[in-house]
Amino acid sequence: MFCPKCQKSGRRCGQNRNGSQRYHCSSCRVSFTDESTRQADGRCLEQDKTILVLRLLLEGNGVRATERLTGVEKKTILRLVRSVGEQCDKFMRTAIVAVECESVQCDEVWSFVLC
Repeated sequence: MFCPKCQKSGRRCGQNRNGSQRYHCSSCRVSFTDESTRQADGRCLEQDKTILVLRLLLEGNGVRATERLTGVEKKTILRLVRSVGEQCDKFMRTAIVAVECESVQCDEVWSFVLC
């Protein structure tokens, strides 16, 4: 495996928490992961745990309650929510084009606006 920074050969250096092979470059002292073993979307969570976190949030559980139930850190949950929200926004902008909307109805959605 070649270092992405200096293109010299790196040696094997254990595995990360997802089981992907880690490498270490002795010349530039950089650790890196083999690109072919990374998840396609760059997430660190397994897909089933990601789905569980999103389902709990969609059912109305709070972030801290989801953290306690799944064992996933709060920052990871918030990063996941942001990522999924950005993906939904991107999808909506490409899928729904030139549709006029007069009113929007949101049932059972609670929010607080400081005005």
